[in-house]
Amino acid sequence: MQRGLSQCLFLRLTFRICIQNSKCSFINHFEYFLIGCNMFWICMIRIIRVDSECPYNNTIMNSDGKCVCKPGYVAPSIITSHGCWTCSPICTYNALCHYPGLCKCKNGFKGDGITSCTPIYYRPVLIDYIPKESSIHSLTYVNVTFNLPINITVSMGYARFDFLVVLCSIVSPEQMKCPIPNHRVGRVGFDVSIDGQQWSESGMTFTFLPRKYSAFMIISIISLVLLTGILIFLLISFCIWRKKRKSPRAFIHSSKPIQLPSARFL
Repeated sequence: MQRGLSQCLFLRLTFRICIQNSKCSFINHFEYFLIGCNMFWICMIRIIRVDSECPYNNTIMNSDGKCVCKPGYVAPSIITSHGCWTCSPICTYNALCHYPGLCKCKNGFKGDGITSCTPIYYRPVLIDYIPKESSIHSLTYVNVTFNLPINITVSMGYARFDFLVVLCSIVSPEQMKCPIPNHRVGRVGFDVSIDGQQWSESGMTFTFLPRKYSAFMIISIISLVLLTGILIFLLISFCIWRKKRKSPRAFIHSSKPIQLPSARFL
């Protein structure tokens, strides 16, 4: 049987750990390693050189052999020839550190990037909301779908039931979840906002229905009314019985002589 030919695999050994049947050597701060082959096979050995440091500014090599930013430095997802950089002073919330070290507010925010970045609010467009009506206390939330003229990150929202405003939680960039407040029965205007100032002005409405009672609740109320009536009837009956029972006994046991009216004879 003719002996086969196997090309040896090569790996980047960041921590200089040689696998079985391999030989490693280190020359002039560059890492060389040879991966050996199984016995009884003729091997073609490949040599790979691995630089000990990354060529970009403020970068280091991680355990996967990739160049990453040093702690405290930033860069895009793919490191370019600019390497990594830092901003001093540190950028404020909703701001990013851009090359060569400038703080700029994110899209949808305005400011110097250092002291503040305030949102640029836009009037949302109300697309849909479910449910559009609710009996009092039967549903607790309304799910709202909305749209904004630009793509910005929204952290909170508001819903307005007539003149009653509630705070909503953001579910996705185009959805928010709003609690249904206690309100009088009837139809009211419904709009949403991302700042509590600029409202959708959609002209849509939300209807508050009367409270719905379950069959169990209705039976319970009727039973309570009947039981109350029975108790009142028994109480009145007991009082009448006691009064009738007490009157003859008082007459019989009286110690005073009874004076009968004198009779007149004609």
